[in-house]
Amino acid sequence: MKALIITAAGMSSRFSKSVGAPTLKAIYHEGDASKTIIYRLVDLMADSFDLILLVSGYQADAMHDYLVENIEPLVLEKIIEIRNPHFEDRGSGWSLYLALEQLIGRDVDYVLFSEGDLVLDAPTLDRLCACEEDVITVSPDPVEASKSVALYFDLEQHPHYLYDTSHGALRVDEPFTAIYSSGQVWGFADVPKLLEMTRAMTEEQHSKTNLMVVNGYFEACPADSLRIEKFSTWINCNTVQDYRRAFSE
Repeated sequence: MKALIITAAGMSSRFSKSVGAPTLKAIYHEGDASKTIIYRLVDLMADSFDLILLVSGYQADAMHDYLVENIEPLVLEKIIEIRNPHFEDRGSGWSLYLALEQLIGRDVDYVLFSEGDLVLDAPTLDRLCACEEDVITVSPDPVEASKSVALYFDLEQHPHYLYDTSHGALRVDEPFTAIYSSGQVWGFADVPKLLEMTRAMTEEQHSKTNLMVVNGYFEACPADSLRIEKFSTWINCNTVQDYRRAFSE
């Protein structure tokens, strides 16, 4: 069984500011309810997965209503909605933790995880949906501390992720062979290892960003086992201007 995890629990603060009203960016549209971030992600990937774990938090009721009204019934049957009550006081790692908890006891042998504010090109998503390997993704954007999650490879070709929640500066404290902007989509082929590592982490660790889990898993993978996929279109919809650019393209 293959599972897709999408997290969309955040406050959408920057997006709401750009719209001028409280807004859940994952379901925002300007007249066409199929032109939303969440609809596009689900529509492009649902056929490849047996289970879709969708984590919401901020405006969770609006997310639920949107799904019921716009997602076709056969796809809706695959979706497990998970509500993150700590969307205000804990980081993105808590949403990922809640989703991974739902996998315990299920016969899941592959997990693809995507953050829920991304508009991505269909060909790369198709390859990710077909993948059965450990996979990390990169974006074509430059590495900028103000908005990027940086991915770098050390001298032994092990991956490491860096992110500054204050969007000020990034620091690499060791030699590296390559550095990228992360694509914020990951595939996990060893689900038992993923769950074992998750259960061993503390509540404090899970309350930080999802990079705690991502770093822990991929740093332990053999360097030559990792597959890298590069998106040709990668738009993180932080503002309504980003949304309009994404859907005009």
